[in-house]
Amino acid sequence: MARTPHRPAELVGQIFRGSDVVRRGLLTRSQLNGAAWRRVLRDVYVDAELPDSHRLRCEAVGLILPAGAALTGRSAACVEGLPIGEPEDPVSVIVPPPNRLQMRGVRARHAALPATEIRRHPTSDPPNGPPGPGLPVTVPVRTAWELAREPDVPAAVAGLDLLLGHGYVTESELRSLVEARPRTRTAATLRLADGRAGAPEESVLRVKVVRAGFPHPVPHHPIRVHDHRTSVDLGWPALRVGANFYRDSEHYRGDQSRRSALADARWTVILAGRDELHDPDRFAKFCGFLDDALRRRRDETL
Repeated sequence: MARTPHRPAELVGQIFRGSDVVRRGLLTRSQLNGAAWRRVLRDVYVDAELPDSHRLRCEAVGLILPAGAALTGRSAACVEGLPIGEPEDPVSVIVPPPNRLQMRGVRARHAALPATEIRRHPTSDPPNGPPGPGLPVTVPVRTAWELAREPDVPAAVAGLDLLLGHGYVTESELRSLVEARPRTRTAATLRLADGRAGAPEESVLRVKVVRAGFPHPVPHHPIRVHDHRTSVDLGWPALRVGANFYRDSEHYRGDQSRRSALADARWTVILAGRDELHDPDRFAKFCGFLDDALRRRRDETL
């Protein structure tokens, strides 16, 4: 008969340093490597019953951050409650010199980080102990700047759109960042942000369209049809051309009334799905349809 794993009450539902619990006598090395616990990082373990998430991984990294370091970018926003960050995303941190942090699953930038740009976000308190000090996270403006530095520009803009849409940062704050360093690649990414986006995929499509050379569309452009209001995910209102993104066939079927309303309003709408976002050939075909629609409408106005 298999033994019941040893699960001290102090560790149930918790994230902890393995070396710490062994030193305190809560677990032996053998018990630590048993089925009751899951290793997340070097010397960092969690209750195996906790589901994996980006937030969990952020809390795990928080246990090993050196003094003066902080979570940043999408990781800081995730910790502060925004719906951003997937389990497979690297945890983003800023580590001030001379400290170094190199670990799989962690994206560490070694740079100066003033104390004024760090704040503490509460973590879940242990069931049998005092509240913890909280996770160090960068303040929202620094978080946005670091998010904009991510190498995947469409994904970075999708994150910035989410920050704007939730009021985590403001347009004026992003403009101030751009004005401070206008010639940087990060500033170019910040200029693409728009809080009117309705979903990350719509943000990615918008950025890809702009980078393909099309004029900037209006996210979620409202349209009045008879006595009702509808919208297009991306709109070029002067030409009554739009683009809509569909996650899957169920999403497409459920949006029939909007497509009918847009047709009644004499809008030409080009459709895109996940393939158009990830397959270069499919995206090129989508761009061809969009270009034809815009050209036809321009010709009609001449």
